[in-house]
Amino acid sequence: MQQALTGSFGSLSHFEVLTALAFKYFQRNKVQLAVVETGLGGVADATNVFAPANLACAIITAIDKDHLKALALCAGGSVEAIAEAKAGIMKAKRPVVIAKQPYPEGLRVLEQHAKRLDCPVIRPHDLIKLTAKETLHENGSMLQTVAADPHGLPWLQPTDLKLSLLGQHQLDNAAAAIAAAHVVREQGLGSITQESVVQGLQHTNLPGRLQVMQMQNAQMTPTNWLVLDGAHTAQSAAALADTVRGIFPKNPVALIIAMADDKDHKAVMAALRAVRPAVVVFTTVPIAGAPQRCCSPGTLVAHWQAAGLSRGQPRFRSREVIQASMAAALQKAESELEAQQHHGGGVVVVCGSLHAVAGAQKVLES
Repeated sequence: MQQALTGSFGSLSHFEVLTALAFKYFQRNKVQLAVVETGLGGVADATNVFAPANLACAIITAIDKDHLKALALCAGGSVEAIAEAKAGIMKAKRPVVIAKQPYPEGLRVLEQHAKRLDCPVIRPHDLIKLTAKETLHENGSMLQTVAADPHGLPWLQPTDLKLSLLGQHQLDNAAAAIAAAHVVREQGLGSITQESVVQGLQHTNLPGRLQVMQMQNAQMTPTNWLVLDGAHTAQSAAALADTVRGIFPKNPVALIIAMADDKDHKAVMAALRAVRPAVVVFTTVPIAGAPQRCCSPGTLVAHWQAAGLSRGQPRFRSREVIQASMAAALQKAESELEAQQHHGGGVVVVCGSLHAVAGAQKVLES
């Protein structure tokens, strides 16, 4: 904290204060093992204060082009520069779990950094293979069944798992989590068994990340499905599109999109077109309490239309609508889907920002 106070900003950020309070809370309660997620980047993050002896392992999930301005990366925000920042959480001679990476150049940087620090590298897919089987509807929500083949984990037996988190990318995250659990188990930290892995994965929920629920009308009758996802990068938008169409291959979709002004709108719009929505509703929400930080709906419309003219993009017809608020956007999306009169109901997808998701949740709760 003293280093942060004497640094270039001269004051502590909201995140730094919360991080310090969390660590003090852990200390007072004699926490034996904590899973600590970085805020931004890694090398200069407020959470990155552990001595090597206190780090059971570092975990680096798939790297994407995100938070470029906040990370103050090199011109254009290269994947290599982002990977270098993320690699900052590695500590000398401490194991690092490196999940499946979408960019070879990013993986190369991570591996080079691990080699310099003499960190044992654990690759999840060398230990366990997870294969999606089917998506199940349970109590108005969804989960996916997964076949687990733990070929490199003698303490686990082949079994079928249930994941509350949907999408192929969540299989990669689950594999990374299991690999990290293995590393922790090998160090004698915690009692990790097959049952704890099964139960942990099934009961892990992540609100706003491919969160699927069924909407109800005033008579409490199920109507359309609702998908809430904070996807705001090309990679996460592509994962969202792939998952939505995998679960709802024939249902009409209404996309509601609101994004911060510092994202790659063009790439995200191009990825979301794979949903082939019947209607797209563009709106605005406050970003971290600041309405001016939200991209204008008109700008998003322009990027959506431009993406449709690009070579290789799917050709389809959709209505494009601008609404002034999230409440109006949700109402418009439902009315548009009602006009489709699909016997299986439609799907409302809210995406582009976790602030958009939070705005939709607030409207629905009220």
